[in-house]
Amino acid sequence: MLGLAMFVVHMVHLSADSADIESRTVFLSGSSGRASLKVLAVSGFLMCWAVVWALMDWRRRVVKPLRELTWQLSQEPENADAYVDRALVYLNRTPLVDHGIADLTKAIELEPDAWELYDLRADASRLLPNYEQAILDRTRAIAILAETGELAAEHWWLYASRGLDHELAADDDRAIADFTEAIRLLAEDEEAERVEKAILFYWRAMAHQRCGDRESAKRDFSEAHRHDRLRRYDPRSWWQAMKVLPYAILIWGLLYSLIWVFAE
Repeated sequence: MLGLAMFVVHMVHLSADSADIESRTVFLSGSSGRASLKVLAVSGFLMCWAVVWALMDWRRRVVKPLRELTWQLSQEPENADAYVDRALVYLNRTPLVDHGIADLTKAIELEPDAWELYDLRADASRLLPNYEQAILDRTRAIAILAETGELAAEHWWLYASRGLDHELAADDDRAIADFTEAIRLLAEDEEAERVEKAILFYWRAMAHQRCGDRESAKRDFSEAHRHDRLRRYDPRSWWQAMKVLPYAILIWGLLYSLIWVFAE
C-alpha cells in the first residue's frame, strides 16, 4: 500500500502538463516502469510488515505485561513484587519514568526495609534527572544495610553509584569521598575484577581533575592504568587533540603541496 502510494505521488509530480501524461504512459509501458512499480510495491509491503511487526512486538513486550500486572494488582493491592515488576516494564521498555517511580514508591511503602527498592528508585530518579532524590535513596539503602549489619565489601557499588550521583549533581568533593570508600571496599572483595578497580580509580581521577588537584588525579590515572592499560589519561586531552587534528591535516597538506611545487 505504501509502495503504491509512493508511486502515485511520483506520478502526480510528473503530471504538470499534457506532455507529462505521454511520458507517464511511455514510462509505464516500458520494462523500467514495470520494474520500478514492482520495487515500490515490494518496498511498501516490507514497510507495512515492519510496522505491523513493531506494533505486535510492542504489544507483546509492553501492553500485555502491563495489562496482566495491572489486573494482578487490582486483585492483590499489597503485592510489592508486582509493583516492582510493573515499574521495571515502565523503566526498561517505555519512556514513562514517572510511572515507574510511582510503582517503586508504592513498593517501598509496602516493604520499607528492602534496600534494593531504594537502589532501584535511585536509578530511576537519575533518569529524570533528579540527582538529589537519587542520592537520598542510595543513602537510605546503605543505611538499611548498615543497620542490619549486612553491609559488606560486595556492596561497594552502592558507594560508587552514589559517587556518580554526586558527580552528576556537581558535588565532586562528596563524589571523591564515595569513590574512596568504594575503592576501600572493593579491595576487600575477593571476587572483584581488575577492570572494576580501574574504573573506580579512573572516576576518582576525573573528579580530582575537576577539583584542580592534578597530583591526585595523576596518581589515580596511574593506578587505573596499572589495573587496565586502556584507562590512563583524561579523555578530554584526547578530545582536545581531535579538535586540532583538522588544522594539523591542513598544515600537512599545504606543506606537502609546497614541497611538490618546488620539487617540480
